[in-house]
Amino acid sequence: MARQPSPPPVPDDADGILLGPPPTTAPGDWGLAALATAGILLVAGFPGLLVIMVLAMNWNQLINASDTDLTATIGYAGYTCGFLTALLSVVMAVRGLFGAARAKRSSAWAVSGGLIGLIAVIVWGIALFSWHKCIEDVHARQRFQPVIVQPWR
Repeated sequence: MARQPSPPPVPDDADGILLGPPPTTAPGDWGLAALATAGILLVAGFPGLLVIMVLAMNWNQLINASDTDLTATIGYAGYTCGFLTALLSVVMAVRGLFGAARAKRSSAWAVSGGLIGLIAVIVWGIALFSWHKCIEDVHARQRFQPVIVQPWR
């Protein structure tokens, strides 16, 4: 059974607000949104990995020891946000894929958005794991190691 098209919105005379049914989102819009989100995240993931490499090599010269915990928290928040947004782009692609299949329309946007989204999830997952290992290494280097002096040896 085909869906009946909704009547066009009618402007209200008093304040110009459109009355009528709310506009619906086409299935292709979800795929395009997934593709745009995943593409931006994929491009942004590589500079994020570069930041981790630079900080891991030069932590003591760039970050004060008292600011380590704050920097670690901000990094965890940023990389987790990137990872979760990449996951959201995959969810949008799946929604676009099912919506396109239900409407019997092309699912090209959703498929490409889903594939790029999966690659972005992998890149941001690697970045999050690398940040965790970087912070572990920094904490291991900053721990005080007592020197035991044994003059009788």
